[in-house]
Amino acid sequence: MAVVYATFSTWVTPTVQIERGEIWDADDPVVASHPDWFTSDPSAFARRSAADVYNAGNAETGRVEKATAEPGEKRALSKTDQAFDEAASLREELENADVKVDGRWGLDRLREEYAKINEAAETTDE
Repeated sequence: MAVVYATFSTWVTPTVQIERGEIWDADDPVVASHPDWFTSDPSAFARRSAADVYNAGNAETGRVEKATAEPGEKRALSKTDQAFDEAASLREELENADVKVDGRWGLDRLREEYAKINEAAETTDE
């Protein structure tokens, strides 16, 4: 029995699907009606790495990122984390200055309110 290999994936009918690399009987009616969808070369779908792209000697081994930090380990903060930290700090400063802080205020509004307090403090110092 001669076999052929599908060169790409497609649906022939709602119930007949062809998957790339799948082995088909060369006498099958689907193969006979669409011979350009198949090849008789079995090595056409062999997986291999290109020597110029992958060099096992250069591969990093044993380097897996840890999901959790070790006790005492400091990790870099993302910009989002820094923004949340700044917002929390500004909220605390404003509340200490007897400003009623709305929980819906974003970072820009918190900065504006903080600037108003500093301007008011500077004018009273003069």
